Amino acid sequence: MPSSVRVCGSYTDMNAGTPAEALMDFTGGIHMCIQLSDPPPDLWRLMSRAGNYGALLSCSTPQGESSSLTLSPNGLVEGHAYTVTGVIQMMSRGKPVKMLRLWNPWGKGEWNGDWSDRSSLWQTVNSQDREKCLSVADDGEFWMTLEDFSKFFTDLDICGLNPNFLDEDSSSRWTTSVAEGRWVAGTTAGGCMNYKDSFWTNPQYRVKLCGEKAEKNILVSLMQKSDKRNRHLVQNLHIGFSIFEHRAHRGKFTASFFSSQQPVAQTKTFMNAREVMELLTLKPGEYMIVPSTFHPNETASFLLTILCKTETRCYENSGERSPEPVPEVPDHIITDHVWLTRHCLNSNMADVMKVKNRPEDENKNAFFRQHSDKYEEMDAEQLQRILNEKLLKGDLKSGGFSIDACRSMVALMDTSVTGRLNSSEFIRLWNKVVIYKVTTSTLALSCCTAFQKYSNPVPVPHTSVFYRRVTFVGQDIFFQTDVSRTGTLSLTELRNAVVASGTPGSGEPPGMRVSDDTLNLMALRYGASSGHMTLESFISLILRLDCMFKIFRQLSDGKTMSLQESEVKTSASLL
Repeated sequence: MPSSVRVCGSYTDMNAGTPAEALMDFTGGIHMCIQLSDPPPDLWRLMSRAGNYGALLSCSTPQGESSSLTLSPNGLVEGHAYTVTGVIQMMSRGKPVKMLRLWNPWGKGEWNGDWSDRSSLWQTVNSQDREKCLSVADDGEFWMTLEDFSKFFTDLDICGLNPNFLDEDSSSRWTTSVAEGRWVAGTTAGGCMNYKDSFWTNPQYRVKLCGEKAEKNILVSLMQKSDKRNRHLVQNLHIGFSIFEHRAHRGKFTASFFSSQQPVAQTKTFMNAREVMELLTLKPGEYMIVPSTFHPNETASFLLTILCKTETRCYENSGERSPEPVPEVPDHIITDHVWLTRHCLNSNMADVMKVKNRPEDENKNAFFRQHSDKYEEMDAEQLQRILNEKLLKGDLKSGGFSIDACRSMVALMDTSVTGRLNSSEFIRLWNKVVIYKVTTSTLALSCCTAFQKYSNPVPVPHTSVFYRRVTFVGQDIFFQTDVSRTGTLSLTELRNAVVASGTPGSGEPPGMRVSDDTLNLMALRYGASSGHMTLESFISLILRLDCMFKIFRQLSDGKTMSLQESEVKTSASLL
């Protein structure tokens, strides 16, 4: 009993609930739920196998007009749970009859229809069956046919420690794969397939089925895990999943894939139950399972369990992806944009910025001397005033950089370890901010320099046309990915912004891979309570990623590197 209290939260929370939850919580077994309004054609064989393997079976009657437990004319209690204690077939008048024995956990109150304790139909079976099965007593136990069972009960739950009850082949060896995940509003909670623009953001899991095709060879279970400790506070979301067949593909599947593909299998309906499951027949191949809530932006944790009769490989598919395409633009602009991205925003951007910055270094030095102290150094408070009132004035949405953010910047850029920024450290910080937040005019001049440098080996548009169209690409990373034009980044836009920023400071082309878990941590650490990220938070995030990347690159020396637990904690503390 104390262990049950810990699971439910309190003694009060142990009151009421569903049989399925009780069976799974107490046994940890394999669960299968069957809606008797649409039963499988092999329902009788399934129940017989479950009985032979010692599985637990429970069922429920439909809820009546009132929420109270009301006794119906047939003797069954409305909205009540019963247990199936026997599955047997006997002969009556020369014909086989499929019979089920049920028990009311109250210990009294029984079915009074056909094959009840005092039914005359018991006189149609042989004396051995009658003596073995019939017990005339108000003990809550009674018999009824499978047809009446399907008519007067709504659902059947089967829970067994051995999954062999799922299949008639007792020699089958079922393998189990379990994955834990989470839907996070704004990031990985895209809703069902009705929401075409956001469905792709849901967690994705790849499954590879090997071996030969077999009937009912895979069971997929999706269980939502509440963040509430007390069970009476839990409000289940409507959940379900879709399964897609796919070929070799690298990275997370985007909206374009789902707009052209239909699922090969899915849950029949989204239910506000703790668990939904489907027993399916799938041919060998590669599949992707997408668990989701019905509505987008609903946060919850979940457990995805896959049981298969053949060798199965399952892994999360969110670790690598390409950014979701921005809205379509005319082809002639795309041509220029591709050229600019390749020669300005990628590895050559560093050279372009160096060419652009050389004549301005003296101006930046003069600016630094004007705003620094008498020792030509700058502390966090001075940096805060310059960023908020000079360099980024008009672009900041939430009051500007906080003093804590500026202290972190000083710590990241302070290579001389003085607690302040000297002239070279400040200019290096300035240049990084420019890369992450470049104005149209600045990038236009830089791109013209790039045009002169690369126009001979690379065919590009005419100079005048090139200069006029450069304003399209002159949007910086932050504002280019802010497709909603709110001045902040939603978490979906943040993913694209981080990917577009590439590997900070590496001089390599864009393409940073961001897993769902990493993105959620970024949003938790740097995002506002609304789930959006401001320009100042984005710059702080990218600066720290830059620092982390350099540390990792120095330690790994370009090779694979493993970290001890203490090193992981130290690295995580920098973020």
